[in-house]
Amino acid sequence: MQIVLSGALPEPPYASKLLPELEKVAPTLVQWLNKSQSTLQVLDSNQERCTALEYWQLQQAGFQPKPAQHSSAGLGVLWMQSQQNLTLPLEEAIWLGELVHIAPSRDGAALIPAAQLDISAAESEALFTSSVEWFEGTGFSAEYRGPNYWRITPPHDFEARTVSSDLVSQSAVNNWWEQDTATRPWRKLVNELQMFWFNHPVNQQRIADGKLPINSLWLQGGGSLAQFSPTPTDAYHVFTDLEDPLQQQDWSRWLEAWQELEKNRFAPLQQQPTSIVLCGLDRLLTLSPRPSGWLQKLFAPKQSDWKKKWSSQ
Repeated sequence: MQIVLSGALPEPPYASKLLPELEKVAPTLVQWLNKSQSTLQVLDSNQERCTALEYWQLQQAGFQPKPAQHSSAGLGVLWMQSQQNLTLPLEEAIWLGELVHIAPSRDGAALIPAAQLDISAAESEALFTSSVEWFEGTGFSAEYRGPNYWRITPPHDFEARTVSSDLVSQSAVNNWWEQDTATRPWRKLVNELQMFWFNHPVNQQRIADGKLPINSLWLQGGGSLAQFSPTPTDAYHVFTDLEDPLQQQDWSRWLEAWQELEKNRFAPLQQQPTSIVLCGLDRLLTLSPRPSGWLQKLFAPKQSDWKKKWSSQ
């Protein structure tokens, strides 16, 4: 089994200072890392347009972007494939509209993804039913797919450089909101939905309940199932306990999350996982057990190899 830890790699200015604390709170993990060989990959967020975790998952699924696409184009298919009893057409592009909250912030508009909004099926269905008419005559259509996502079918010649909502949530909407001519019809539709949803009964009730309103639809995807060529790999388990404290740079809570993982996840395991993947904002550190042969051991990197990469740019 592979273990994937999202939010596990602090940015280099903090990483070296946090390493001694990690060794205290997660000794089982550190013991595994000391017995591993490691590979560091630094991603270009502007090019991939998705988080390090999403990039790793897309690679595991064998996604191959077309020349004009970014890795984020595969996210629609990746999410749809996670749904049970669902068959996707091979060549058809899959686009998703994610229900999100966008709010003004000091550095521009901030986006809160659906996963952090606690959206019920009833809320999403009510918004969908009342919003279908706004799609008429726009060239776009929508299909309800669950509380967090609606499937979007754009005009046949539509093109867009989509961005993962999780990546956008780590910076500002202004950095990613495309202003090109090709996406103008979508922007116009979203602006109309935003105005319609402002006083929508669903959002009035959410505000009364102390929840953030659902006030926008974030477009993702554009890739097709034909672009995926998965190869057999070990099953993997993703842990996201570290994500929020890493993003907030709340290092006390981050170390507490490591301590809980050590107690409940790492220590009970009888053997080292086949690989451990540590994800940061734009970095991936992949570790696998060292070869057992004497010749491989002779030329294997030293135990501190992963520690150097942990803190490197």
